Order: sequence, then structure tokens, then C-alpha cells
Amino acid sequence: MTISEYAYLWIPPHGRYFLVGTAGAEHGYLIWDSVTRTALVIEDDDLADEVAARMERQGVPVVARIADAPGAS
Repeated sequence: MTISEYAYLWIPPHGRYFLVGTAGAEHGYLIWDSVTRTALVIEDDDLADEVAARMERQGVPVVARIADAPGAS
């Protein structure tokens, strides 16, 4: 897959997808879908990092824990 295939993750309005910080992990963020309450796994680490960075630059909310994401409880 290419970065453009993940554009739906950062195009406003934001609210369904969140970035969850993964302190101590090799890669910085987990992409969380608050509707399905699951993580989105991108198996290509470089692409996953690029997607997360694009999401952050475009203003997708970042939370410290999954429990902090709307819809997580």
C-alpha cells in the first residue's frame, strides 16, 4: 500500500481515529479506531511511521492511553 491509501485517517473531520502514544516502543504511535475499538495495524514499519506522522501534522488527536480516547470506555 501507499501513503495515499491511508489519507482517510487524517482528512477532517477528525474524531474516529486517534494516535495513542507508545512510550518505550520502537515506533511512536498506535492508530486507534474509536468506532470499532481496535488498532489499525500497518505491517510496513516505515509506512506506519509515515502515516502516523502525517496524521499528527494534520491535527489528528494524540492521547497518552487508549482509555483517554473518546469511545474507549
